[in-house]
Amino acid sequence: STSVSANGKGAGNNSNDGNNAFVDSEGNLITFYSQLRDTCYNICFKFSDKLFHYEFYLWFISQGIGEKLLDIDTPYILEFLESYSTKDLEMAKLLWIYQSRRQNYFAAAQILYELSISDFEVDLVNRIQFLSRANGFCNCSCPPGLQQDMILLQQQVYDLMMVANVQDELLLLILSDERISDIAKQKAIDELNGEVLTISDLYNDYIEPLGYYELSLITFKVSDYRNSEDILSEWEAVFNKWFYEYIKNQEVINKDSVTNEPFYSTLTNKFVILGSRLNDTETLFPISELFDLLAKYMYDEEYNGPGAKPESVGLIIDTFIKSGISYSKLYYTLKDKIECTTFEKYEGYS
Repeated sequence: STSVSANGKGAGNNSNDGNNAFVDSEGNLITFYSQLRDTCYNICFKFSDKLFHYEFYLWFISQGIGEKLLDIDTPYILEFLESYSTKDLEMAKLLWIYQSRRQNYFAAAQILYELSISDFEVDLVNRIQFLSRANGFCNCSCPPGLQQDMILLQQQVYDLMMVANVQDELLLLILSDERISDIAKQKAIDELNGEVLTISDLYNDYIEPLGYYELSLITFKVSDYRNSEDILSEWEAVFNKWFYEYIKNQEVINKDSVTNEPFYSTLTNKFVILGSRLNDTETLFPISELFDLLAKYMYDEEYNGPGAKPESVGLIIDTFIKSGISYSKLYYTLKDKIECTTFEKYEGYS
């Protein structure tokens, strides 16, 4: 190694002057004091007393260098982290990192999942991050004896993450909802920005009463709800909500003397966004019934005014394609529909 004295002049390698600094082969700066410290650490780590080790590890944490515990390999460190992780959030974080560094991915994922449902004061965003990391570890390799457990854990993580994402979206909707008072918004933050609630509680206490119909459909997907009548009714409520919002915006635009786009244009954009999230579930995205709804709201003068019809005769088809429906699936669905329909359902569209 190369030695450099504190005043910048060369120094002999055998000098014991505390001001000497050495650079090792990896470029790390080493002083006489750091060498003495590391020697003391090694002596302590080799001491075979559990209580001593626990106090030594706690000293690391009290000095603000708890991350150094991740590099320790003693018979006591894992047990220490496990015993303290149940009552200290930072210890729990150290524990999952410790396990992941040693490629114990199942254990790391299990710890992260438990953190996401823990009583620790953790906000919703961090709980979602815990779940996301756990899901990533579940995709890693594990010993054959743990594969079945890993699969079950991954399903638990995925299911909870879906609910947590709905809860996060719900909270954002509430905070941006002009109908809700600041006091009510703060109450929502207190109740939603923490532990992940059940999907039933989210729907019954917030989503359905507040009329968040798009999120209702997402909730149906997460909860695997498959009642076709309720789903179609929710879709109709979504279309009505979009039209009501369009009318409100049109009143504002008319006051500013700005040219307004027709409702079918707004409808198409909103439908594509929602449809892209639901198109993989046939009962939640019934193409035939939604085709009728789109035709009604695009071609009926009640919603677009006299003579205001889409210039493109294939707008409905394009809307489904942009929503992620394949040409073949759309073709066979509409083929059956055409063969069973012999009348013009809406004036101007056949």
